[in-house]
Amino acid sequence: MSVCFRESLFIGFPKDEPAGPRSEYSMVVRHRCGSWLRGDHAIWIPGASVIKSVNFAENLTMKKDLEDREDIRLLIGSFYERVRRDEMIGPIFNDVAKVDWEHHLPIMYDFWEDVLFQAGKYTGNPMRVHKELNEKFPLEKAHFDRWLQIFRETLDEYFEGAVTERARQRALSIATMIRIKTNLG
Repeated sequence: MSVCFRESLFIGFPKDEPAGPRSEYSMVVRHRCGSWLRGDHAIWIPGASVIKSVNFAENLTMKKDLEDREDIRLLIGSFYERVRRDEMIGPIFNDVAKVDWEHHLPIMYDFWEDVLFQAGKYTGNPMRVHKELNEKFPLEKAHFDRWLQIFRETLDEYFEGAVTERARQRALSIATMIRIKTNLG
């Protein structure tokens, strides 16, 4: 995400031209993030000229697509922070699985980097881990649905684009596959 700038151009008519029923000035607002133009909201009136230009930073943030490990760290770190606090699935992670987050998060970064970018870093066995967890605490469809909901909400908060959509689809596939396999055996 990046801070964006809003440029406001106040447009007026030359003093020797009658404004008629039109207002004396209009305003063009352009939102920029780097060189990308977000929008150009304008009522451009022929014969008008720029009488004032103002640039100022706004608290506008533009979502970007998932691009690298740093984006994965933001997504997965934020996601698991929400999971830890969640009333439904937080206790499964915190009290039943007793996840060591300092150890677990880098593994999850590797996992998702492999899922999205084929980085070749993840060497674990997620099925085994979830089957063992299911033996301690029976995992239900509602748990997987909640996990997926939190993942999607986190994804939507920070990212958009083709890789983001791939992450959304992969999360659904992963949740479905683990749910089916942990309950079958």
